[in-house]
Amino acid sequence: MLIPNNLLQNFLGGEQLVLISQLAEATNKLPKMLERLKKRLNQVLNTANPTDAVKLTKFVDLIQQLVTYLTDLMDALNINATTLNERVYWISVNSAKDPLTIRLSFGISPDVQFLANNVYPFFEPVTFTGATLLPSKKSQYTFNSLQIKPEETKVRRMKSEYSAASKAKIFLVDDFATGKVDSPEFSEFLAHSIMEIFQKSQRQTLVLFNSLAMIRSVYQIMHQEGFTANNLVLAQGVHGTATRVSRRFIHNEPALLLGANTFWQGGVDFPGHLLENLVIAQLPFDSPEDPYNHARYSIAKRQGHNPFYSITIPRTTLKLRQGIGRLLRTPNDFGTIYVLDPRLLTRHYGETIIANLRTDIPIQRINLAQAVNQMEQFFAKQPINRKD
Repeated sequence: MLIPNNLLQNFLGGEQLVLISQLAEATNKLPKMLERLKKRLNQVLNTANPTDAVKLTKFVDLIQQLVTYLTDLMDALNINATTLNERVYWISVNSAKDPLTIRLSFGISPDVQFLANNVYPFFEPVTFTGATLLPSKKSQYTFNSLQIKPEETKVRRMKSEYSAASKAKIFLVDDFATGKVDSPEFSEFLAHSIMEIFQKSQRQTLVLFNSLAMIRSVYQIMHQEGFTANNLVLAQGVHGTATRVSRRFIHNEPALLLGANTFWQGGVDFPGHLLENLVIAQLPFDSPEDPYNHARYSIAKRQGHNPFYSITIPRTTLKLRQGIGRLLRTPNDFGTIYVLDPRLLTRHYGETIIANLRTDIPIQRINLAQAVNQMEQFFAKQPINRKD
């Protein structure tokens, strides 16, 4: 739940502000008191038996945690007028696990020029490098996000050392062009499409999702149909963290990895034979329900912009380009890319995203059966053994 700043200010009335002031005063005294307590306990530990020593050490650790929590709380409640206008606050209630716990969170407001005012002035002119920095030539998204002015920024685009035109193919699969992506039918479509792609290729395959919930749904269908009994399927959130499933994926071939979140980004690297098939199951749209995203969209609207086109589409384009970039990591890499999310073909913004992918890889709208047939022909022309 997002808290408007003016509502937060009204909510914390005179009595509450007095209590906060008293809590802040007590919190400021705690570190010195803790240090005195530690010195006293160190004297006691010299004569204490092992059992008591362990208990006393744990007690000190708990006190240290309390000081840390209270310090963080006071930082969050530091609501003078200037600070209040520079922050976004939200409350989280986990009703499923612990309905009695309420978490107050805050972040720097998106319209505060924090980098421009507090970071850049202390350095020489900053250089940003990356393969997916700008979503398009006209978009101001990256400049706004980094708080830099386009007219004061020099942009250089380096040519790739190799052409991707003959190294890969992108298939925009149109079999589900009339369905809804939040339906059980779409989960069924994804599961069966992924199974068919993997069975016909038997190569290392990474499938990128936008939610762990969809991964669980697709994996459950694969499991119910017996696919997981004869094929190694590693699902993030089902078989462990991203790090854990990545390690198993690297050491087991052929394997099928269902991942989200970090698997879209540059921290994931499966070069050579470790990845030859990439499947985009869902377009990487940010959740509009995320409190911080909600704040960004509200600010964009206030400034007269359409947040879907000024924020959502540029971010999705960049993340999609990052995802596609997981396949070709070295000059010798090759493989096929499938996009199963129909919105790239059925929504008007799909043309904008496709136009700004900036890739030499051939893009083809095609049905799944034809795509799988072309994939088999493509791999038949590639080197047989790539592990050496």
